[in-house]
Amino acid sequence: MSETGAPGGAQAREPHGLLAAHTRPGHPDFLDLPWHLPLAAWPGSCPRVVQLERGLSRLLESLSGGLNVKSASGDTRAREIAGGVNIQTASGDVELDAVRGGINVASASGDVTIREAWDNVNVNTVSGDQEHGAVYQGNVSAHAVSGDVSVGVRRGSKVFLDCTTVSGDTRSELDMLPDAPSGDGPLVELRVKTVSGDIDITRAPAPADTQEVHA
Repeated sequence: MSETGAPGGAQAREPHGLLAAHTRPGHPDFLDLPWHLPLAAWPGSCPRVVQLERGLSRLLESLSGGLNVKSASGDTRAREIAGGVNIQTASGDVELDAVRGGINVASASGDVTIREAWDNVNVNTVSGDQEHGAVYQGNVSAHAVSGDVSVGVRRGSKVFLDCTTVSGDTRSELDMLPDAPSGDGPLVELRVKTVSGDIDITRAPAPADTQEVHA
């Protein structure tokens, strides 16, 4: 891992494709960084660990590694991430298009949107809503206090459901069977808990490169 000086006294590191963003008031916002390019295409002089000013939002196009973000109020948006994701935010929204690795997100009042998840998912929010467009396999845990939670399960994936709410409404498009699901499809163990937030479980389309197996 190499380190070089970066504007504002921050350190530029190259942790093998891992991009980390941390809020730290007083540091420059790195407006000139090539956020529209994949991380592998960034010039060697660009920092891979970026100190972001409070409230700053950035769009990450494509990462070959993972993503670590700690944010107070800045939004985090990423389109394609090959590795895992770890995000902690207070009021910033989180929007992820497609993540191949595991996902861990903790948010107080920010909304969390994950359009495609291919591995384990663990999301905790307080008042922020959660939208999981399509989960495929692994352990999927979504906890919220007053926020609503919606989860789409890929067609062809078997599902184990454990959904609990105190005063919210629960709706599911999935067929409830007394026996364990059969078939060769991947298994999703879905656990959703809210206090007053609503829960909505739907079926998402099967992946284009995966033969559908009925659960």
